[in-house]
Amino acid sequence: MYQTLRENGFAVESIRQMMKDAFPEGIEVSIDSAVDYAALAQLPETGGRPEGWQRFDTPLLQLYSIDNFLSPEECERIIALTEEKLRPSEVTHSNGDNAFRTSMTCDLHNQDDPIVPYIDEKIARTLGVQLPYSEAIQAQHYSVGQEFKAHHDYFAPNMDVYQEFTSQMGQRTWTFAVYLNDVS
Repeated sequence: MYQTLRENGFAVESIRQMMKDAFPEGIEVSIDSAVDYAALAQLPETGGRPEGWQRFDTPLLQLYSIDNFLSPEECERIIALTEEKLRPSEVTHSNGDNAFRTSMTCDLHNQDDPIVPYIDEKIARTLGVQLPYSEAIQAQHYSVGQEFKAHHDYFAPNMDVYQEFTSQMGQRTWTFAVYLNDVS
C-alpha cells in the first residue's frame, strides 16, 4: 500500500498519517515536500468548525457538508456571473470518450466582481489554507442529462500531464464544492 501511494504522488507524512500503526517504519525517512500534507488532511478537524458543519460517518474518505455556506444572495450573484461566461468544460484525460464531461464551466477568477475574491477567501479560511495554495475558483453548470463521468481529482506520476499540473503546487488536497441551487 505504501509503495502504491508513493508512486501516485502522496507525501511520506501524508501516508504516515493515513496508515498510523501500519506505517512501514524505516522504509523512507525524508520528507519530500514543503507542504504539510498531514496537517492539510486534518484541517476541518483542527481548524475550527463553521456553523452547520457535519462530517459524514465513513472510513472510506473525509467528506463534510456545511449547510448554508453562502447566503441566497451570494448564490444568486455567482449564478448571474457564471451565466455570462460559460464555456464547454475541459478534461486532461478522457480515454478518447467525447462525452466524458458534458458540463459547462465559468472561470470565476477571471470575473471582475468583488464577490469572487470574497468567496475564495471564505473557502480558504474554512479549509485553513493560505490563498496562494488555493486553486482558481470555477463554476460548473450541468443541464439535465449532462455529466462528468467517474474520475479522480489527482494526477498519477505515469500520466503524461503529471509534471505539467503538479510541478508548481503539487496535488489537489481538498475539493470544495458549493451547490448554488436546489438539485431536486
